[in-house]
Amino acid sequence: MNLLIRIEIFIDNILLKLAELSLILFKLVIPQKLRKKYFQLEERTQKWFQEKREKIQHKKQQLIARALEIKKQADGKIKIAKNYDYKSEITNLRVKALALSFQLKAAIKQKTPLEFLKFVSNQLILPLAGLKVFFAKLSPSKFLAGFIGFSVITLSSLGIYFESNKIQKPSSQNRQPASIDERAIKEVPSGGIRKRPEYYKKDEKQIEFTHVKMPIYYQSINEIHNLDIDFSLQLSSRFVKRYLDTNEHKLRDHMLMTMEPIVPEFPLEKEGKQIIRDKVLFETNEFLRKNEVEGSAEEAKIIYILGT
Repeated sequence: MNLLIRIEIFIDNILLKLAELSLILFKLVIPQKLRKKYFQLEERTQKWFQEKREKIQHKKQQLIARALEIKKQADGKIKIAKNYDYKSEITNLRVKALALSFQLKAAIKQKTPLEFLKFVSNQLILPLAGLKVFFAKLSPSKFLAGFIGFSVITLSSLGIYFESNKIQKPSSQNRQPASIDERAIKEVPSGGIRKRPEYYKKDEKQIEFTHVKMPIYYQSINEIHNLDIDFSLQLSSRFVKRYLDTNEHKLRDHMLMTMEPIVPEFPLEKEGKQIIRDKVLFETNEFLRKNEVEGSAEEAKIIYILGT
């Protein structure tokens, strides 16, 4: 281990010697003019760095002195605040207030109303004079800015107050709901509440189903075939329509499982079509009830019937 350290020190010494020799050779090889320029540049650079260091050191000392001075002033103000006899000041204020109250009582008892008003005005002169001096010191621009700010705050406060009173007051009985179009409503004869017409957004509550299977029975060949039925439903709300759109396959399965086979001639008769409409309406409402959907199918219409 000691041998390695000695070798490392030896190599470092050699490298230092080589660096010194290379610098000497560099100075010998460089022309006189370039060497002079080099030394001048080196001297100016060292001088510039020295000046910067001195300036930084001077600024640092100034900042430290300023910080110490601020700390000294703060300590002095804290000491004054701690030693301030605020209790005696409060006592003096109380004594002055009591003296003023006694003077007012004496003035009320001994003086005429005119003399009493004169006494009160004399007592108010000092505060008013202070306000006069304060406003006299203000420049026109500051006075104008203060007046505008005071006016804005006052008007805003009044607006908020009146608007809050309007909100708190009960609305008029004659006021109509804002969401109802006057052209789409009708008057109730009794003069009561207006209501929407029966056709309000009727198209948005309709849905159609195509190629719904219905079993039919052929007695002659003893086989069951299907009828394809297209029908539409008038629903009670748009929510029911959205639900049936999403779960159409479930309604089709429900129809297929609950419909009993019928004879082929039955759907072609007027009575048969009415029974099929009633059956479709009933099974749709049963499907909605089973799935706990709030709403119902109000009307069913047969659009097309095709035997397959």
